[in-house]
Amino acid sequence: MTAATTIVRQPALASYPQPTPTARAALQVEKASVDGERRKVEGDLGPVRYLATLIGASDQDILRWFILAIAMLLGPAAVLLLLCAVEKRSVHLCRHSRTSPANALAG
Repeated sequence: MTAATTIVRQPALASYPQPTPTARAALQVEKASVDGERRKVEGDLGPVRYLATLIGASDQDILRWFILAIAMLLGPAAVLLLLCAVEKRSVHLCRHSRTSPANALAG
């Protein structure tokens, strides 16, 4: 340390006001709630952390790739379901109007 450095001493811990037993109990309940929520989240992220460790990437990178993969899989599935619904509607219209599927979609 140099001569210009001053040391600021903190007051003793006993000089701070102590919480009442009711306030302390409320804080302990809140801490237990937060700890339980943290454990639940850590449990949900367990497989992600395992995969991140296995690959050697961060948790955030693994989650980004997972979301991208799900989006790439569900996007085409949604389009396929939409095409199936349109096809089913056109077949339904053909049966009731006695026309071809191409005419049913046009009209």
